[in-house]
Amino acid sequence: MKSTRLGVISQGLAMSIDILPIHERTIIREDWFINGINVIGQDVTELLGVQKYEIPIEGGKNTKPKGMFPTYIVPKTDELRIQAFPKLLEEMKGLPYVMRIKMDGTSCSIYSFNGESGVCSRNLELHETDGDVYWKIAHNNNLPQKLQDYCKTIGKNLAIQGEICGPIVIRGGRNPLNSRVDELFLFSVYDIDRHMYVDDIVAEGIAADLGIRFVELKEKGDNFNFTIEELLEKVKNVYYLSTKNQIEGLVIRPQKSTYSPTIGGQLSFKIISPDYLLEED
Repeated sequence: MKSTRLGVISQGLAMSIDILPIHERTIIREDWFINGINVIGQDVTELLGVQKYEIPIEGGKNTKPKGMFPTYIVPKTDELRIQAFPKLLEEMKGLPYVMRIKMDGTSCSIYSFNGESGVCSRNLELHETDGDVYWKIAHNNNLPQKLQDYCKTIGKNLAIQGEICGPIVIRGGRNPLNSRVDELFLFSVYDIDRHMYVDDIVAEGIAADLGIRFVELKEKGDNFNFTIEELLEKVKNVYYLSTKNQIEGLVIRPQKSTYSPTIGGQLSFKIISPDYLLEED
């Protein structure tokens, strides 16, 4: 959330529990004040009917949904902002880490599962149609066939996940990479059989084998020990490739795929640049 006051960043809103439905309000008051149960941190997104705003993507008019995103095959891509989940700093502490540039585009997942291929946007699996930007990217790189062949060779089922960047993404009348063509930047590879993401260095190698660009590395280290304030400093004055366009932020993970009890999945989070938020506004 951004303040309507120009130049002021707001990433939260404090409100009374009176905005909740009366039934839930009563339960919370009883648990908190009578039973002594700590309800701080309770997720009330669905109760309030709050939905995440997705910026409309140009070029997706020919997209034809095949069904909802196949979460039984691969998890959706959605990095959590560290300001909302500060506990993740403790989980990361002391671990070898990577910080990679968060690309500003639209999420795309491609899978090969038991000989079948699929292409997905952030929330949907998609039929193959002429003019669909997700399938266009997949076919430009011959990815469905390449991924199937690769999976046969290694005897695994895999899903690759990345960000499509280029003219498809318009922010304030421009595309952040100043590129003339849409391109997929890989950021994760999911081992469907083991129900886990592969290590960062393995994912980078698979990207090379498939002929796809991997997201740019900002920093790698042996011992993560940073505060939110220090991470915010790391995203200042960092630009996309050869442009002068401020990056959206960084995605930070352990070098080796690690389970997070807080997330209930892969330990990974993002730090968003305040300069980017102001620039986007």
